[in-house]
Amino acid sequence: MSASANNILDLTQKVYGENGHHDATENEPLEEWKAPTPLDDLKRPPFPLDALAPFAPFVQALSVSAQTPIDLPATVALGTLSAAAGGKFEVEVEPDYVEPVHLYLLTLLQSGSRKSTVFRKSTSPILEWERERNPDERKERAVWESRRRVHEAKLKAMEATLAAPEKRHSKDTSPINIDELSIQAEALARELATDGPPRITQIVADDVTAERLAGLLAEQDGALAVMSAEGGFFGNIGGRYSDMPALDTMLKAHAGDDVRVDRQGRIGETVPRPALTICIAAQPEIARELGKIPGFTGKGAAARFLVSMPESNLGRRAVSAPPLSADITASWVQCITRLLEMEPATRDPHDGYPIPHRLRLSAAAHQEHVEFREDIELALGKHGPLADITDWAAKLAGAAARIAGLLHVIDTPEGHTPQDHAISDTTMKAAIAVAEYFTEHALMFFDALAGDDGSALTAAQIVLEELEVMAVDAGQKPFTVSRRDLHNRLRKRKRFKKITDLDEPLERLESNGFIQISTERTGGRPSKIIRLNPLAQKAQKAQKGFSG
Repeated sequence: MSASANNILDLTQKVYGENGHHDATENEPLEEWKAPTPLDDLKRPPFPLDALAPFAPFVQALSVSAQTPIDLPATVALGTLSAAAGGKFEVEVEPDYVEPVHLYLLTLLQSGSRKSTVFRKSTSPILEWERERNPDERKERAVWESRRRVHEAKLKAMEATLAAPEKRHSKDTSPINIDELSIQAEALARELATDGPPRITQIVADDVTAERLAGLLAEQDGALAVMSAEGGFFGNIGGRYSDMPALDTMLKAHAGDDVRVDRQGRIGETVPRPALTICIAAQPEIARELGKIPGFTGKGAAARFLVSMPESNLGRRAVSAPPLSADITASWVQCITRLLEMEPATRDPHDGYPIPHRLRLSAAAHQEHVEFREDIELALGKHGPLADITDWAAKLAGAAARIAGLLHVIDTPEGHTPQDHAISDTTMKAAIAVAEYFTEHALMFFDALAGDDGSALTAAQIVLEELEVMAVDAGQKPFTVSRRDLHNRLRKRKRFKKITDLDEPLERLESNGFIQISTERTGGRPSKIIRLNPLAQKAQKAQKGFSG
């Protein structure tokens, strides 16, 4: 068993027994109690900063400087690496299984968390790279446009002559050789068809529409990054400018499947092996809006994102923090610039698009990845902890391989090329640690997509606290109360106006073992009786002590 896969295994053993079988409790008598599972059992794990060893100092310093949870700069740094390396590398996991190295990342954090600052500091090397090249590229584009206008005008004149040669002949001109002119016109038409514009480098896009996204992929040799501290991109692909969501380009580009680009007035084009990076930070409320986009969950768009939902540190920040040091900033700039300067392996002789370098796993790294896949497979079982997010979890091993590829490339010593060295087991363990971090956050994210933004958990905690107070007042152990009497204690609270408002929090409390509910008849209408687990108060105290 891989030591770096313990989180997946721990999650699995919470649902399965040690022997791998589900421990059903449906038929156990009411009077038999077990220690309840804490309500907030899915803790938000800290980002494994050590896994980002090559650039951990930058992430740590940016977190301190911006006074933001370290999850944000860590995730944005990964997105920046993905943007800089996009289209240049791929990881061979098995002979017939290859993963590109670009990532889809989403961080959900409250407004005021300085997301813009983190994006600006992280992506500045890329933006500076673009700015340095754009002036010369724009001059080349201007020359190309001028030449094209001349050729288009020349072709138009040829076509006019070919259409009506008698109108172009006079006593002062030589006779027109129609056959020769026709050959020249066809040759010029072919030249115009294949003479594409010089590229103006744009590695990072922001508030881009789905249609423009496909066009930019074609213009940028198939490699592009959408990076933003706002969630506007999701509104664009979700149908803001059309009646229907436009998810196809985003869906295909994640796996590197061909993307079709249809241009108005021009022949369509296919972008092979697209390498699209998406790295967005938005407010937590956007999760519910994403859940409402038709097809975002059903078509697998949500399953492609590695999501971070860190706890906010608002109200606990230092009002004066040290800025990023010049040395750390320079090291980060050098790191990203080196990636930007790397070239793909070659270009396809037929379409001219880049062909990435192939990165391979060492035997030990391959074994780590195999064991990780085995752990995921167990967790996907009927009662497994990932059974409710199978689409996402099925891509988790691939995500680990992608992250391993990025970490390997950035950790390659100067003077060496990443493709000449196998990915080590140390690098794979680090990548798996990062993948496991995203796993527990994914469970929260998919709850939020379904509309559970934590309110059900809060309601369950309120009900449990009220039951504990009632138990102390009554002096009973175990304590029992009817659902109606409990509602009478809580009905003044806005969220418990109706007795049925108790159903969901009571169901959560029962599933976690804090209470047992039975139905009793006392001569009239059946009454639901709630029995409080005598171990409930101890479990809650332990949870509060653990969470600080």
